[in-house]
Amino acid sequence: MRLFQNSALYPSYLPRLNQLAAGTQSFAERRRVFLDDRFGASHFLQPVLDGSPEAFFTNGDDEVLQRRWAREQGMSGEPTLEAILLAQIEHHATEVFYNLDPVRYPSAFVAKLPGCVKKALCWRAAPSGNADFTAYRAVLGNAPSILDIWRRNGCRVETFFPAHDPVMEEYGHGERPIDVAFAGGYSRHHRVRGRTLEQIAQLADRRNIVLCLDASRLTRLAESIIGRLLPLRQHRRPDAIAAIARPPVFGRASTN
Repeated sequence: MRLFQNSALYPSYLPRLNQLAAGTQSFAERRRVFLDDRFGASHFLQPVLDGSPEAFFTNGDDEVLQRRWAREQGMSGEPTLEAILLAQIEHHATEVFYNLDPVRYPSAFVAKLPGCVKKALCWRAAPSGNADFTAYRAVLGNAPSILDIWRRNGCRVETFFPAHDPVMEEYGHGERPIDVAFAGGYSRHHRVRGRTLEQIAQLADRRNIVLCLDASRLTRLAESIIGRLLPLRQHRRPDAIAAIARPPVFGRASTN
């Protein structure tokens, strides 16, 4: 089975990747640096992590990475990222296309897939407005309420969970001075997460709590000097969270 897995980058992760991959020249080198950093690795399928010759992986929104592949393959002009991704799928003779970025590449993209693709699957565990995923064979996710949304929107859904990254076996064998650690996004959409983090942050006076938060642009604006003059109070993090929040960390980056 020839598997193609497409993923995506957080904009706030890109500076770290560019720094780590500064000395690379080829598509394969930059991709290897990304995979070695383990950002998002719990979502990557085993053949990708094993480097199987039948598996192909890319970040379809990484313009540096994708344009390197296009140049190496002799694509002329300035093809769009979508055109490059379609060319990669055809070049690989993909049979199963697994997409972690379906909002960028929805049903309209699936309709353009080459004939070699027998099944197209996608992962989505968040509300996505009016995005159309009905052309995918199934929408995968681990949040029942989100899967219900896609089911009501006419999609076939399947329960699927991220894996335990085997590289994590290298960590956690020494002292554990942190009582609670969380790394992830924070925005107005994360209502339940926000309430949970606020309860945890209130323990900071007697526990070592580490919250590495990737705040949304609106949250950052609301907490800026100018933003505090605007009616954006509902977008600011509660005081208990803001008092201990650290910048986001990705991949193998340390919180120290």
